[in-house]
Amino acid sequence: MITITKIPRPNVFAGNPVVFELESDSDAVVVVETIVNGRSYFSSYFPYQDEGIYRVKMELSGYLNPPDTPLVIPSGDIVASLDGFIIPYTVRIGDSYEFTGNAFRGGISNKVFARLADNGYDIFSYRLSSQRRQFLFTTRTHDSEVRLRDTELYPFVFLNGQLSLSFVSPSGNAIDVNTAGFGPVCVMDIEALRAAFDEQYGEIPDVIKVYASGNLAFSFVITPGKLAEEKYRLRFLNSLGAYEVIEVTTRASRSSEFGEEDLYNVMNDYDFFEERKTRTSSRDKIEVETGHRLRHEMPFILDMIKSEEVYFIRPNGQEFRCRVTTDAFRYRERITEPTSIPLTITELTDERFALPPIDSFPARIQVIPVASMWDAEGNVIQ
Repeated sequence: MITITKIPRPNVFAGNPVVFELESDSDAVVVVETIVNGRSYFSSYFPYQDEGIYRVKMELSGYLNPPDTPLVIPSGDIVASLDGFIIPYTVRIGDSYEFTGNAFRGGISNKVFARLADNGYDIFSYRLSSQRRQFLFTTRTHDSEVRLRDTELYPFVFLNGQLSLSFVSPSGNAIDVNTAGFGPVCVMDIEALRAAFDEQYGEIPDVIKVYASGNLAFSFVITPGKLAEEKYRLRFLNSLGAYEVIEVTTRASRSSEFGEEDLYNVMNDYDFFEERKTRTSSRDKIEVETGHRLRHEMPFILDMIKSEEVYFIRPNGQEFRCRVTTDAFRYRERITEPTSIPLTITELTDERFALPPIDSFPARIQVIPVASMWDAEGNVIQ
């Protein structure tokens, strides 16, 4: 007989522990089936004896890895459903027990995990499933004010609790959205929201209060992007599995990182050797800085540097996937003045050939097939 003594909460992150504990009346092996995305994974556990009781402790997060595919984020609507964000899973223990839960890509830090657990919370009960706290899948802040620049607006992910959302500007104008009928996960497009305020009320608010089912949950505080000679953006997958955007505003310096040269010798027409080489591969690197940032923004920058999926966005909107590193993530514990963090942006593919970039395209010319220049009798059409 098997007795389950500990199960995970209904919602978990795949990057954090997903633990089951059980007791058994014998030392017989316990077979566990974990089903994720239609695939079954079987594992066997041998009970250990503790105070005369046979126990098993199993950690299953390794089976909950999300697919390595970019998320497709809808935009243009104030609220829209988001597919592919949840990873449903089922755990079958022995012949009679079955558990079903939802996993999400990413995870929270060990420090936050322990702090929440010590106070009887997880990140979902603390805020992601709340209607009275800031419930966005953002790593900018846990607080009730989400501060960002207007150049960093990007659809925010949230769990849909079939809420009645109300967005209120400082002048008292409101836009209401009922999320009933939307999917279990949605995105909130702040650019579309501000455009709706402009269309309905002739205002583009910089402060927007968000009410969920009548409760004030949080506010957006939107400031203008920095005035700078050069301005770029980085879009990245944050720790909670959602995309966010950060602006970088200092001058960018480009360099190339060359691969090893492949040299060899050939006999020339005079019967002595000359050196040859194959084309050398290289990767472009861009050196930038974050621009002056405050103390509360540093964890957000660190999250971007740690991200496994980052895109560099040029001023014209073109973007490429990249790797972001830094040699000096350093700031004062008590920042008395804004601090800038140097970043190195490295492309992910090697290039063997080099051409000037293509910035524009000519108008397409319609080519008339030759056969269409004759009629059905074979006469030439003038």
